[in-house]
Amino acid sequence: MPIRKRAMLAGLDLTSDLDNLECLLAAALCGLAYGLAEVIDIMRRHDVFSRMIVISGGAGHSPLVREIIADTTGIPIALPATTEPVLLGSAMLGAVAANAFPSLSAAMSAMSRLGSVSCAGAPDMTEFHAAKRRIHAMMQQLDGESRGIMNCHLVCGPRADKAERTSLPRTRTPARGKRCPASMLDRRSGIEASFL
Repeated sequence: MPIRKRAMLAGLDLTSDLDNLECLLAAALCGLAYGLAEVIDIMRRHDVFSRMIVISGGAGHSPLVREIIADTTGIPIALPATTEPVLLGSAMLGAVAANAFPSLSAAMSAMSRLGSVSCAGAPDMTEFHAAKRRIHAMMQQLDGESRGIMNCHLVCGPRADKAERTSLPRTRTPARGKRCPASMLDRRSGIEASFL
């Protein structure tokens, strides 16, 4: 069973104003963009290259989201001209099934258009996101290691010897209903917080 990815935030403080909320939103958007950039990096390593990403859905209508993804991936991000791309895709499939077009590619060329396109901005933003992606990778590693420690603690107990701890698979989870001494905290949540 693969290890599930989880969100992780670092650098939180106790402020709760609008500026702080904007920073949290930007961090969440960057995290999503960095996850997409990982997928694109894997595709590139397997000689699959993209000249453009067409994005749909609510978040895709945000210029900020498209800008962050373009700056992170280095690939232009386009919106479809239609407001209902899923319905248009269904109509394309129907048109091909009805022999109105010889192929899906022909239907796509005839029936769809690109809307606005966002490209990578200034080089300093590309460098900024490259640095943030290094931190993102470090946070993923920390997340995996910390969950491994807690899974071992829950399954083996706090006094398990090192050999027993290292022999556990990382995906093993504790039995249902096992809770830590403070009854309000679920030990299986995977949520960690530190105040620095």
